[in-house]
Amino acid sequence: MTSINLGTGNDIVIEDNDFSLITGRDEIGQVLKQKLKLFLGEFFLDTTKGIDYFGAILGKNKNPAQIDTIFKEAIVSSRGIIELISYKTDITDRSLRLDFVARTSDGILTFSETLINE
Repeated sequence: MTSINLGTGNDIVIEDNDFSLITGRDEIGQVLKQKLKLFLGEFFLDTTKGIDYFGAILGKNKNPAQIDTIFKEAIVSSRGIIELISYKTDITDRSLRLDFVARTSDGILTFSETLINE
């Protein structure tokens, strides 16, 4: 598939007065990043999409095993992901960082993002 390239800050990248397009592993990583940053209920056309940040991830009574299950399921159910090779979360009171390596239909994808930073 092909997607419009989103650069830093999720701004659309324009090259030569046209949208920059991405495919392959880069496109899989970009789509996955958007999926993992989407809060449950945020997308008005389908409020069932997204991660349950308010119910399961943010707050005082965090369950690291449940958080890992939520993110691992979201990753492996994504288009183009074949296998999750390594996975690590770093959770503090006000931030959540996700690092993983996955085998995709187009090669190895290395993902390292701070999903929440308050």
